[in-house]
Amino acid sequence: MPSVVKFFLKLYNKNPMKRKALILCGGWEGHEPQVVAGRFKEFLESEDFEVSVADNVAVLEDKDRLMKLDLFIPMWTNYGDVPQFFFEPLLEAAGSGMGVAGCHGGMCDAFRNNAAWQFLTGANWVCHPGCDGVPFRINIKSKSNPITEGIADFDVVSEQYYLHVDPANEVLATTRFPVVKWYHSANGEVDVPQIWTKKWGHGRVFYNALGHRNDIFDIPPVWEIMKRGMLWAADGKRIAVENGLSADEFKSDKGMYYAIMSQSTQRYIHEKGTYMKRYVHGEVYIHDVRILKKDTCLLLLFSLKPLIFYIKILGGFYDFYGVPRKVSYRKSSYRLLRGCKVRGSIDLPALRCNDGCISA
Repeated sequence: MPSVVKFFLKLYNKNPMKRKALILCGGWEGHEPQVVAGRFKEFLESEDFEVSVADNVAVLEDKDRLMKLDLFIPMWTNYGDVPQFFFEPLLEAAGSGMGVAGCHGGMCDAFRNNAAWQFLTGANWVCHPGCDGVPFRINIKSKSNPITEGIADFDVVSEQYYLHVDPANEVLATTRFPVVKWYHSANGEVDVPQIWTKKWGHGRVFYNALGHRNDIFDIPPVWEIMKRGMLWAADGKRIAVENGLSADEFKSDKGMYYAIMSQSTQRYIHEKGTYMKRYVHGEVYIHDVRILKKDTCLLLLFSLKPLIFYIKILGGFYDFYGVPRKVSYRKSSYRLLRGCKVRGSIDLPALRCNDGCISA
């Protein structure tokens, strides 16, 4: 082989195509999302990643972009209500090998009302007794995992996160409650996972509950675990690509959150935190409409009629809060419990004259 060819092959092997990472940065400023994102970005770029930072959750709608990522880092505490299927592109991208890694509330308190997000990340934050300034110990449970290998137990002073955790998680470290007494203290001592990994299809998920502020990462074991976790999660994409793996083997035509939904209808339009109708294969699906009968009846309003449908409101019998009343409706294509009233967040965009989402 000519020496010049060997030179360029050697050069190529030293400089492969850069891996891509996306940091979703925003939410509650108390967690210093911009500062922490800057730290993570600097580290990943030193590891030859091409890193982009997004400040709008709309980026999660871009399936093509997500499918090209090696790593996604959420850093957005308590965004608010988002429909379950808003995350469908992200779930598929992760299932195809994209890694997900994050810390503290930026990951496991990002979308606290969304079950699909909790399923992906492996937990949901529920409390931090005593808030910030609580001294507690992180107990390493896995001595052989590459993320925690060689790291001993260590003490921190920060927020101690009490989380409801997926039993499928591979727990790498825990902390013991209670340190600060409250009603949960009646249950006695309990070890709550703080650092873990899990699988999502072919993707890898890593979470570190530490990270209340940027300075927590000045503690050597905290930063070392975070760095290792991000790199470990990102490497799942390489393995998936090298082995020709995709998310297809994990897909199902069964409903996961609503029995009437199939995979073929899991598409969405999302705008300004409210929900819109979805058109797929000649079906229309309306989700997350709350209907209450005498304040106790909760169900889902839906229609499977092709594309265009109307709901007829009988004068004063049904009270649709927030929906314009001067609209013509046709009663042949709706299901509704008699005597129920729609309240709260309304998802009936077909009833309006293209004037945006209906807000609660």
